[in-house]
Amino acid sequence: MSNEASHLEALDVERGTGASDEERDKTDLVQRARTILGARLAEVILTHRPDRLEGLNRAAATRSVEELAPLRDAVEIVSALTAVDDLTTIQAWFVGKNGMLGGRAPALVISDDPNAVRRAARRFLAQG
Repeated sequence: MSNEASHLEALDVERGTGASDEERDKTDLVQRARTILGARLAEVILTHRPDRLEGLNRAAATRSVEELAPLRDAVEIVSALTAVDDLTTIQAWFVGKNGMLGGRAPALVISDDPNAVRRAARRFLAQG
């Protein structure tokens, strides 16, 4: 199996809407998000308020592990994509308008429809 195919398979695992996902330590997740996404993008994913940022740690501290699911999904998707492209390109893709998402940025859609963002990421990978 090619390296690209294995990354596509990682994106094929779509999360159920009500499933109890494995809980990850909030501190570890926030640190990974800060490293991979950058603090501002991670906070926008959590808050949907790019105009009123208060700090990633503060935004994460007020949320339960379940409420951090969009951040966890974003970290997983970006990690899979960076295996085949550079981080700067992936971050730009994550904040840019996306035709598969109705012209919205993956960062703004992931909270409402992480599976749609996974499908868009698969297409991005396939287009190379």
